[in-house]
Amino acid sequence: MFKNPGKAQDWIENNPDFKVPIMINGSIHGTEFIGSDAVMQLIERFALENDETTKDILENNILIFNVVQNPDGRIDATRFNGEGIDLNRDFITQSQPETQETVALIKEWNPMVFLDTHGYVKNYAPNKQGLIEPCTVPHNPNYEYDLYEKWAMDQAEAMETEIMSNKESFTGSLYQSMEGTYIPQRDDAEGWDDYPPIFTPMYAMYHGAYGHTLEAPTNDEDGVRWMYDAIMGALKNATDNKQEMIKDQIEMFKRGINFDHPFHEEGFFPTAYVLPVDSEDPTVTRKAVNHLQKNDIEVVQASKAFTADGKSYPKGTYIVKMDQAKAGLVNTMLWDGEDITEDVDAMYDISAWSLPELWGFEAIAVQSDFKVTATKVNQIQEQGSVSGKGPFLIPNSSVKAVNLANTLLQQGVSVKRDSEGDFYTEAAANEISAAVKQSGLHIESAKVPADAVEVADLKVAILKDGGMNKAQSHSGTKLALKRLASPFLK
Repeated sequence: MFKNPGKAQDWIENNPDFKVPIMINGSIHGTEFIGSDAVMQLIERFALENDETTKDILENNILIFNVVQNPDGRIDATRFNGEGIDLNRDFITQSQPETQETVALIKEWNPMVFLDTHGYVKNYAPNKQGLIEPCTVPHNPNYEYDLYEKWAMDQAEAMETEIMSNKESFTGSLYQSMEGTYIPQRDDAEGWDDYPPIFTPMYAMYHGAYGHTLEAPTNDEDGVRWMYDAIMGALKNATDNKQEMIKDQIEMFKRGINFDHPFHEEGFFPTAYVLPVDSEDPTVTRKAVNHLQKNDIEVVQASKAFTADGKSYPKGTYIVKMDQAKAGLVNTMLWDGEDITEDVDAMYDISAWSLPELWGFEAIAVQSDFKVTATKVNQIQEQGSVSGKGPFLIPNSSVKAVNLANTLLQQGVSVKRDSEGDFYTEAAANEISAAVKQSGLHIESAKVPADAVEVADLKVAILKDGGMNKAQSHSGTKLALKRLASPFLK
């Protein structure tokens, strides 16, 4: 599919007897119980039933059920995971193990359809209960949106039809008076967008999936029935249209590989991104490279010095070429973004992100073609080193650098900090060597400035809240302190 997408499309055209992967994600928010409950009922059906619809779906699809993406949240009856993080805002940084496992599943299967179960939405339009995407504007320009849009509305309306066809099975008055479901793209102008890649189905779309958030109206048996029927509608629709839908999914990959994006202005996608490496603190760039690789993005490393857009780069520089299957995902992770202030009046949630700004690495967009001798990066060696006889300078250059300073403090090593925020230690090289190697930093000797003072104990108080505007503000602070190996976090 990635090596020769055109050949894959031709094979599909002539061989209809194949299965497509469909992934259903259960209850990423712990209090939205109906998703996992519906998933369990579906698993029971497909394991035990033998009716024609069940057999037809199983004969044409590989069903991937992530039963409870947020088990801690379900047990604790909270929106958040055990760290207090909203997992459905974590798909660009992927800071949590639950997110990382879901990313690995999506990368492994490249599902043709991705359904994310949620609640609770009701009366967003008169007598239209629940919500089924596709979304309103603005749409992230890094999508090949014409391919998604070709099928997304039909799939949404197939889910709506399935729900309405079973209307008599609902018991509550809300459902008995239901005239349909709220589909943002059809029923609204803006306010429920798919712009940021932080949401699970939006992230899955960069892997070619037809992604949909499904919001049941209520937390009861009717809500479970609504979700069950919606998923069945999607499965039936995918079964009926799998041949053309999978060809269009592969078309997205083909456009990336061929660097041919017919609905984007020329120059929107750069030829490549260059990721320079700081020789003393390569950790931030290596973190970025590892992150890209975990997201099915190919990275190469220059074997010789090269020039791109008139600028010279040394051997060892990382390069992300844009003629690859998931070019849209590359761009949304590395680009500078765009100003859409005048384009839209309302957006659903977080609308700006930048991994280079967040993590502190450079991602230089190169527009012109260039030649470089490079090898594919498979695994990065991250071992740090100590050189010189000391004292040693730890530049305050990254999370790893602060983590190292805190680690040494916890080991009883004396650490000083100067007015610029850099750290120094007069400990012997063999005393700090193990921690430095683990950090990935390259530490050298330096004179300790006269203004450097001993780092003393400090008490840090974090105001804990139960969740404001769908976020626990203390959780991000706590997570940051953990990343820094703060000795003050208890």
